[in-house]
Amino acid sequence: MSSANSNAAVPLAVTKFRSFSVIIQQIYALTTLKKTISLLSS
Repeated sequence: MSSANSNAAVPLAVTKFRSFSVIIQQIYALTTLKKTISLLSS
């Protein structure tokens, strides 16, 4: 029973990690965009 639970938890962790990395990429893209805009406007 415990082995089945751990097997079910692995895809869940992978899904959470992927969504987390997508959020990080979006934040990084926004930060880069703001830096570029501030450089252009100065």
